[in-house]
Amino acid sequence: MDVKDLKNYGVDVASAMAAVPPAVREKLEAASRRVALKRLGLFKALRLPSLIEEEERKMRDVDLASFRERGLDNEAFLAQARYQVAAFAAVARLVGTEKAVAVFEEVMREVGGELWAEQAPTGEDFNRCGEGFAAFRAYFEATMAANRRAGVLDFEVVEDGDDAFQYDVTACVFYDLAKRLGYPEAARHLCFTDDVYFPEVGREIGLRFLRAGTLARGDRRCDFRFERVSEPAP
Repeated sequence: MDVKDLKNYGVDVASAMAAVPPAVREKLEAASRRVALKRLGLFKALRLPSLIEEEERKMRDVDLASFRERGLDNEAFLAQARYQVAAFAAVARLVGTEKAVAVFEEVMREVGGELWAEQAPTGEDFNRCGEGFAAFRAYFEATMAANRRAGVLDFEVVEDGDDAFQYDVTACVFYDLAKRLGYPEAARHLCFTDDVYFPEVGREIGLRFLRAGTLARGDRRCDFRFERVSEPAP
């Protein structure tokens, strides 16, 4: 198999997210309801739908022209992102910002792996392309280039060696959108999904994922560092 034949090769992550099948989105919503009921209790969980609708209605008036000008014209993605931030805002109104972050991270812990599986290859997929580390690297480079073209991310290549490479993201549409809509913390659970996907894939292909910080967590950049390890996990 050629790496170019892998799922969503050369596709930006916003487009890949917008194309996630309805059945998977239903699972995400079901997990969200379960976690909300457990974390918030019945009374607050029952209030959520109306609060989300109220927050989303307010956010529809926020001017997003600057995002379209930088190349992000995927209206399905923008609508989904706005809804997610509105949902975060509603939970934060009920339990506070930090508890809201914990709620959303718990949802991602339950379904983040499945969401990634719909959008990106598995470690086994990379290994079928030959040497897993090299295949992953080629795929990641193509994804990042697509992200830049689509206005999703901007980044600097910090290291580009045979056994390690590192991209530092300096602008992220997920964080920028959440901040523009008034809730920058709403992007933090998406950083958490990186911590779910990359280590799992890395174990299968002989790769270590390292990260010092992210924009959504208050750092100056999101670093994506990948190092070759001697042997993949069995």
